[in-house]
Amino acid sequence: LPTDKLRPRGAPCLQYIQVELRDADKFTLNALYRSHDYGNKCLGNLIGLCRLGALISQETDREFDRLRVISLN
Repeated sequence: LPTDKLRPRGAPCLQYIQVELRDADKFTLNALYRSHDYGNKCLGNLIGLCRLGALISQETDREFDRLRVISLN
């Protein structure tokens, strides 16, 4: 059966996102991934994280200063 050969999909696996407040009006997003396929998945994930940073910036009136991505293998 086709269901007998299932394999995990959707890597990389985002573990958590931390918002680090910097100064009075800036913040950094720290994202931790369990694994990261830089060839196939990285660009889409970076775009999504930047959109999240833009949303947080808009809602909090703080400047989205940095995005830090940590990838564990």
